Amino acid sequence: MKNRSAVWLAGLVILQIALSPHLTLEVRSNPPPHQPASHSWSEPTRGLYDPEPQHLWNRLYRQFHVRVTSDGKEYGSDDLDPLLWWATKYLISGPSHQQAINLLDEFLATHAERLIAQPLKQAMFQRDLWAIFDWLGQRRDDHQSECEELQARLAQVIKRLALTPDQIKLLPDNYAAAVDARIFSTQYQPDNHETAFLPPELLQTGGPWVVIGDTNGRLAAPMHVQSSPFTGRSTFLVLMRLAEGR
Repeated sequence: MKNRSAVWLAGLVILQIALSPHLTLEVRSNPPPHQPASHSWSEPTRGLYDPEPQHLWNRLYRQFHVRVTSDGKEYGSDDLDPLLWWATKYLISGPSHQQAINLLDEFLATHAERLIAQPLKQAMFQRDLWAIFDWLGQRRDDHQSECEELQARLAQVIKRLALTPDQIKLLPDNYAAAVDARIFSTQYQPDNHETAFLPPELLQTGGPWVVIGDTNGRLAAPMHVQSSPFTGRSTFLVLMRLAEGR
């Protein structure tokens, strides 16, 4: 269950933002207009964050997360993490870099964080941009200045999107909503063991599912949390169901 639709329904979001105090940016009062990408992609009929495809949040998301092949096929629009790897030059060279700069400048200059006042969307959009920020920070190549240009702007956008503690407490229980929606089976299916299932009692205190860790309270899957591409933006838990209960 890696695509975005599943995460919005069943994801458990932990919000932690640690911004460097040294990242600053002087925003131009009249940022250059956004230029369409040099590659050609089809116009979406509906945006991810707003029904209007040309909404600034949608344009910024597409610039960072959607990639287009030479034959016009799009990838990444419904993936949880961006299609960026160590050797990727997208966003840090060529037209895509300036297009990203222009969009971030437009966002900052127009206070576009105010365009959508829905905490769940704010949290997901913040996470989408945080993934780009982390990828840029891990690079050590000859495009350091381009990475820093983007990071400086991203840091400010991420900070503006941050929810208050009260807003975080009021975020919906996505796991419970996913169970109630009955999209997935509630039980493991031995005859089809690769089928995803969502047991209603998975996260119940004192329930039959137990989180596996060591005697020091550390997780059983630390590399998933620490390594790229997640770098701490997601929590991975390994749980075991005890047939006779705890």
